[in-house]
Amino acid sequence: MGANKSRLANSEFKIEFEGDSRAFDGNHPIVGTLKIKVAENLPAYGVMMKLELIDMCKKYDHGDKGQRYDHTKKIRAFQKCITVANFDNNILPMGETSLPFCMDVPHDAPQSSHYYQSTCELFARMKWFLKAQVVPVDTKLLNDEWGKSQLR
Repeated sequence: MGANKSRLANSEFKIEFEGDSRAFDGNHPIVGTLKIKVAENLPAYGVMMKLELIDMCKKYDHGDKGQRYDHTKKIRAFQKCITVANFDNNILPMGETSLPFCMDVPHDAPQSSHYYQSTCELFARMKWFLKAQVVPVDTKLLNDEWGKSQLR
């Protein structure tokens, strides 16, 4: 099992979880391997992983003529970043690279949840995300000004 989210042409970036499971809690760290495959040497500092909990709420109001207004609130409730690897001479070598990782989860971490109440049209969701990306040297390998890498 893994998530494949490569955006750079002729490349692959895959997260493989140990035990073929994406479930985790405070007593069991997230363990796996990052598999990166590139067709040429890329200037990159290393690989960064981020574990984050996003809390999203949406409430609907109705206007005097029946129009529907939604109010969305999205909060990053938790975030933890780790550096998985630093590349020699700031170069990600051509070919396949495997990088093992282990990330501890806080012991008091809530589980992902989803709530919907139709009477007052309230929607709430707490969801965990595990993200990984290559940290490029050159800004041409970034998708946007927030530092989102094309290889993630």
